[in-house]
Amino acid sequence: MKESQVLVLLQSKGVLTRPWVILELHTAITHDVPIVALNVKNHAPYDYAAASEFLLNFDKDIELANPGAAQLLIDMGIDPVDVAWRLSDCLPNIISTSFNPNGSERQIQASLEDLADAMRKAKPIAPSMSKDEWLALRASQKPRSSVATNTSASGCASIHASTNGK
Repeated sequence: MKESQVLVLLQSKGVLTRPWVILELHTAITHDVPIVALNVKNHAPYDYAAASEFLLNFDKDIELANPGAAQLLIDMGIDPVDVAWRLSDCLPNIISTSFNPNGSERQIQASLEDLADAMRKAKPIAPSMSKDEWLALRASQKPRSSVATNTSASGCASIHASTNGK
């Protein structure tokens, strides 16, 4: 992952509950690997608002969404609070490319060309504020009543991709 030119996140319902996906996203952000998002239009769509809420409270909600995931991240040396800070501050700033796997051949080809273009142009993202500033901002927000429900189903994984300078 650290050597990848770009990371492609396949956005679908539940993708952010997968610890290996989170590990790759966290590694990409901390090692200046650009991230490109591909929003997969299928029966389990990615919900941007639910994903933002889930990421903001990732350290509190990951065990509810996927029991054992937090411990796996901790075992890999990743702090769930650090994940919440970095991903909630960075991922919402990525503009997604839409992909409908049930589209026509031309629609699929156009989506793949858009993805390749996004990969060529991708730049690393970094948090817009310090962790301390983020923690203070999060603490100042009113408490919510429940976990973001759209993140609890299974999702796709992220993939490594390279444009090889093309």
